[in-house]
Amino acid sequence: LSVLDLGFNNVGDEGCTSLANLAVARNPSLATLYLSGNAVGEAGALALADVIAAGCGLTSLHLTANRICAKGVKGLMRSIAEFDVTMQMAQQDRENRMALEEEKKKRVMKSSNNGNRTAARGGGDEGRNRML
Repeated sequence: LSVLDLGFNNVGDEGCTSLANLAVARNPSLATLYLSGNAVGEAGALALADVIAAGCGLTSLHLTANRICAKGVKGLMRSIAEFDVTMQMAQQDRENRMALEEEKKKRVMKSSNNGNRTAARGGGDEGRNRML
């Protein structure tokens, strides 16, 4: 389930809280949630905010024509911003780890190539001693 459209179904705060805790939090493939026109207020918005802050698959949330007050809007905005920063940090961490792994591979290859050149030249000091 990637899209759930429950627009204009009188879901309310109680229904929105249940949806947040059961459907959104437990379904990472849910990307789009339509809850427009459902009499969702502060409690429902804050329940969604908690789930978003904890991490979920939502990329689109439709809440027009509801009863969400300033505190609910602030909670949603804060959780979206925090989640975005967390995702950016995780992406940067992945990129840093990949760069470190690539650097390790380069060092190993360089070290391996240096060893091959030494062996081709006669093995370093041992080769020189035999020649003298």
